[in-house]
Amino acid sequence: MRPLPLLLLACACCVPIVYAGPSGERFLLYLQEESKVREPSPVCKGLSHQEASLTCGLAEAAQLNRTFVVPSSLCLDQHHNKGHQWQANSWNSTRIKAVTLETYFDLGHLKAAGHAIIDGATFFRMVDASSFSALRKTVDVRSHMSVREVPSNTPFSEMRAYSASILIRRFRRRVSPHYWFDVCNKDKSFTLQEEHKRVRRDLWPSQRIRQAVFAVQQALQQQALNGSGEYISVHVRRSDKIGSCRHHIKEDTSARNILDKLLSFQADQKLQTNIPVYIASDERSAGYFDELLLSDQLNAFTAANFSGVLDFTTGNNYLLFKVEMALHSLASQKVETFKDDGDLYLTEDPKHCGYHVNP
Repeated sequence: MRPLPLLLLACACCVPIVYAGPSGERFLLYLQEESKVREPSPVCKGLSHQEASLTCGLAEAAQLNRTFVVPSSLCLDQHHNKGHQWQANSWNSTRIKAVTLETYFDLGHLKAAGHAIIDGATFFRMVDASSFSALRKTVDVRSHMSVREVPSNTPFSEMRAYSASILIRRFRRRVSPHYWFDVCNKDKSFTLQEEHKRVRRDLWPSQRIRQAVFAVQQALQQQALNGSGEYISVHVRRSDKIGSCRHHIKEDTSARNILDKLLSFQADQKLQTNIPVYIASDERSAGYFDELLLSDQLNAFTAANFSGVLDFTTGNNYLLFKVEMALHSLASQKVETFKDDGDLYLTEDPKHCGYHVNP
């Protein structure tokens, strides 16, 4: 097994002689200003933001030939899980929940695809540091590994110049941008963008999620009356998008209007007929899609139709989101909520009401 490269971030007065870790390892570490524990932690956001942050860090580390220090857990905002309880004793606060990466992602496949990663807790044990505040002193004195810290807005093109064993991007809470994924959003370097795409392809959902996707996909394919094995997926996003600058989405995503829209698409030959329709949505109100499900004009399904397969997602919209987005990507035809995302959509309302970063 080849040794993992190690990346450390040093102070501005880093000594000119650079010592690498064991077997020449070098590390890249992303840290929030408020991080005081033994591992990196991005700000608390939804799963999509966390995934974008993780893949951005992995992409930069790969381009720098460094091992990325991944957090052992993610801090997920409760907003998208509103109205549902997590398992007992699992809350860190009333708004967030810390979850392990393996719950959602297949880190084994990530390693098999050639990405060098190390768990944050393992990293801090390896360098024998009790916290970030002790990291530089511990590493410099005991391990003879140099550490360099750079601001979060340091251009990717400048990162190659740093040879420290441990390179740290420091994300300051009160200075925008402070989300990890902004590194890739703001830097348009072709090599970084291409690497980011590759990492996103290699970051698979966890095995349990993939098994559920396969089971539901097979069940849907068997419902195709024309024998094609195809299905349509309709993404209905409501919870966090109703209100603000969007004045029509609540009505446009009602069961009646969705039914009318789909039938209109079929009448215009934009959607196939005689194949099942899967409704992927963050709407959890009981019976909300009944008008669609009971219609004899469509063969429609929701997650509730596959409760036996999807029981492990009960009360966890993030897990169900990963399953449904995988099913959506595999569908032969797709209908999106917003026109920004595809040719067939449910509402003219804008997806974004302006970029905003919470302090």
